[in-house]
Amino acid sequence: MNVNCNMSSVLGVDAQPGVFLGVWINWSRGWILGSTLTSTQRNGALLVAFVALFITFVGSRLWRILCFTIHHTQSTAGPHDGIYHQQQAILKNADNATAGLISWYQLLKAWRKVGHRPFWRVLPVALLTLVMAVGFIAASLVSSRITSAMGQEVLVRGACGVNILGHYIAGQDKNPAVETSPEFFTVLLPFLVQRLVSFSNYALSCYSEKGNTKGCNTFVKNQLPFTTNRNAPCPFEQDICRSMEGNLFIDTGYLDSHTDFGMNARPEERFLYRRTTHCAPLVTNGYTSSVNFSTSGIATPHVQYLYGATLGANPKSGNATYIYPQSSAKDKFQSGRASLIPEYTLGYNYVNVINGTNAPNRGFTPIPTLQRTDADVTLFFLSSNQVASPVPINDPWYSAHQTIPGYRLNFTGWGNLSVGAYFADQPASVLGCAKQYQICYPGTPPRCSRLGGKQELWWLLTSLAQTEQQLNSTKWAIMSALTGNELDAFVQTLGAASLSSKASLVTGVQGPLPDHQWQLDIEHWHAATLVAMQGSAVDAAMGPSAESMKKFWPGPENGPERRRCGNQKILSDAHSNFSIFGLAFTFVVGGLIIIASFVLESPPGFVRRYYRDKHVYSRLEWCANGTLQLQRLAHEELGLGHWSACTQDVPITRKGEMLGLLYFRDPEHPVLMQQEGEASGCSAARDDKSTAKEAEDTRSDDAKRKSEDRIVDGVRRMETGLSSASTVV
Repeated sequence: MNVNCNMSSVLGVDAQPGVFLGVWINWSRGWILGSTLTSTQRNGALLVAFVALFITFVGSRLWRILCFTIHHTQSTAGPHDGIYHQQQAILKNADNATAGLISWYQLLKAWRKVGHRPFWRVLPVALLTLVMAVGFIAASLVSSRITSAMGQEVLVRGACGVNILGHYIAGQDKNPAVETSPEFFTVLLPFLVQRLVSFSNYALSCYSEKGNTKGCNTFVKNQLPFTTNRNAPCPFEQDICRSMEGNLFIDTGYLDSHTDFGMNARPEERFLYRRTTHCAPLVTNGYTSSVNFSTSGIATPHVQYLYGATLGANPKSGNATYIYPQSSAKDKFQSGRASLIPEYTLGYNYVNVINGTNAPNRGFTPIPTLQRTDADVTLFFLSSNQVASPVPINDPWYSAHQTIPGYRLNFTGWGNLSVGAYFADQPASVLGCAKQYQICYPGTPPRCSRLGGKQELWWLLTSLAQTEQQLNSTKWAIMSALTGNELDAFVQTLGAASLSSKASLVTGVQGPLPDHQWQLDIEHWHAATLVAMQGSAVDAAMGPSAESMKKFWPGPENGPERRRCGNQKILSDAHSNFSIFGLAFTFVVGGLIIIASFVLESPPGFVRRYYRDKHVYSRLEWCANGTLQLQRLAHEELGLGHWSACTQDVPITRKGEMLGLLYFRDPEHPVLMQQEGEASGCSAARDDKSTAKEAEDTRSDDAKRKSEDRIVDGVRRMETGLSSASTVV
């Protein structure tokens, strides 16, 4: 699964990072707020749409609660005017704030001239409705951006492991036999070279002084911070530096494993990493000698640079640190052996220290003036060969002032342009760098190791870490990301291709260089190593995709290593992140609002029992103002239908009963009427009511007369009975 094109370009052709889809904790936000749901963009878009619809529905139900509250607050028994009754009806029947807002406008428009203080009575409720309508429209729109709140950080999941060079450099070589297989040179090394080239290109683009950020959206930090002092003192004994000032000191400061390298972890599982790089051009006078080496019977003069004996060197080289052919550009051109397309040559040698002494796996043993007991030392040797410049170069590492009499640079394609040519002052120029490393654990106060060599970190951690879990987790991080990604690795792997000066080198002609070009080269190497550390942490989490690479990628051995490896963050714009807390809050609160609204509008039995004794009138008025109940009242007033459920949402009649018809002899004043009979507008309705009243009165009189007749008959029967009794006696 490809995250994006930037990821593949930075991590190499074999990198196929997989993103974890599901719930995880982003410890940048804590356990609660950091609970995150990662999904694909397609599924994320569906969830966003659902949340927007849900919020809209919640808004409509909250509006109903507000309507219920206002309706009951102003409900009182007694006579009221038309504005009151229509306002109560709107509160009962407006389904949402938008519909209510339209109804308030229509109400104000209709009663503005004939109503009693319509604006004072309607406008406050209308303004409250407007606020609610705007608020929930905004909430629905904002919900579409719900993913942006959690950022673009995602977890990388894959075949977790660290390449064997990382184990070897850290002194943890687990399978030395693998290094002797042909695939070590045909599979692993080509991949690592491509990876370093990608890191170098990323650094050129994303760490430039122009501040370019386009395409720099792979790692949790597009740039790791560092400070630069271009006027630093000499890092060694002063007589070996070409200048006592104007040297370079770079300090990363304390880089956080979580926020800077993307190693997602709880605060107690994090660590701080610091690296300083202190470099200066070195003098060569007094530190060189000439020697002849025979090649095919021809003695060739070479220059030996005597800064300390190389470990395991050819006995003929003596105490030389570096050897390079002595022939100058002039000799090459005069002998006809000049290169067709001259290039730079870049060599190096190094020494690591452990506890104040030189490490066994050092490249050379430095002379006392270069010895540092608290730092690793690397020497870089730059040879310009026959590279020419049209102007003199004053940079101390690229220094070029030599000329060849009668030799000029001719550019026949540009109007036969001819300029002078300047060549390097010596076969090789030397830079010396002292590098220090430090690990800290956050706390009050933080626990820090002393500044020292990179291999010292391993045994310093043993006393620094407080738990075995902390020790194993930190060691894995150092081995996977921090070890081996150094200036030495770039020079060894990329050679002269790592020089930023090559951007202006065309067919052996070097364009003008600033006087501090050597500092720009070191700064570029430094930036590239920072990118390499970020990229290597991702490498360790995802592992290789090619089957042939897996033998060179040993996995973690314990729980802390696996947790560290399985919690690597990157940035991805191809996925969507949601806050679990935000989703839960939205659905829980929204669900409670929905339930409360339905309970208020259609209360269960225990709520209705409560209203029998309290708020009887307001509750009955709320029910009666419903659309269907208003319809019932209109028909029932005409004596149509035998109605039941008169306090519910839907009143009903007996089966088969027919209701009234709409009578519109006056189109401007329609009324309801019975199915039989005639009516004439409102007067007809009143006549019908009068007729009904007269009929009722007639029925009442008949009943009264019948009752009186029954009483008279009873009295007569009583009198007859009494007379019969007297006769017998």
